[in-house]
Amino acid sequence: MTRRSLIVAAMCLIVAFIAVAHVSAYDWKTYRTPDYQINYPAGWQPVFREAGMQVFAPQDPPVALAVWCSPGAARPFPYEPIQGEVVVKQTTVPVKDIIGGYKKYVLVHGPGHFRQYVEIYDGRAFRAFNLTYPTPDLAANYGAMFQQFCASFKSADEWDDDTPDDPAANMDVPVY
Repeated sequence: MTRRSLIVAAMCLIVAFIAVAHVSAYDWKTYRTPDYQINYPAGWQPVFREAGMQVFAPQDPPVALAVWCSPGAARPFPYEPIQGEVVVKQTTVPVKDIIGGYKKYVLVHGPGHFRQYVEIYDGRAFRAFNLTYPTPDLAANYGAMFQQFCASFKSADEWDDDTPDDPAANMDVPVY
């Protein structure tokens, strides 16, 4: 291995260590409704709840996490960009062994914000997760936290089960 290769490898390890340290630096709280529970960063607060949507934000926004959940097979609404938003990237993948099941990943850019959106439908429940931030450089800061937020979701029938069978628990949310 050349000296240059060793330096590059060392830099990659340092970056990976910093990324893991940044994610694990969060303490998590659990938010529970009759239909689901989800973990969110302990320094954040539930700030808004309406029509199945719960928003969490730090004391010093403008970053926010949101979750929507609709138990059962009904999909409550189709994904639509909010007025003024432009879809930058969008990917939809099927959920294995579920007829009509899918995971949709969307990155949008709107006036003064970026938004990562993940939608999952598995025949059991519809749920969507959202991360909103003001500048693209913050995506790297909050991407791993957003992955943990999404993966922590458990529907009411999973609370006593420590082995997640929810497709969200095993997903790798793209960090755009």
